[in-house]
Amino acid sequence: MGAVSALVHAGPGDLDGIVLYDSVGEDLYAGLLLAQEAGVWTMDFEGRPFDGKPPTPYILACRPEDRETICRLVLWKGDDPC
Repeated sequence: MGAVSALVHAGPGDLDGIVLYDSVGEDLYAGLLLAQEAGVWTMDFEGRPFDGKPPTPYILACRPEDRETICRLVLWKGDDPC
């Protein structure tokens, strides 16, 4: 499954969360826009909201109600990142 397909499936809740690691390309940003318009929360690997082209293309995406769980699962380093 490509990044765009995964992002589109996150909106209705077909996927709990998505970890995009080293993803690039114009289609990535189109998928992110579609996901955000569908209410998907997108953030970088530091837990900050995604607001454009990141310096490194590492992005997490999930429904808002799953944000804390996904954030803790992926970003946990001993301290609570969320």
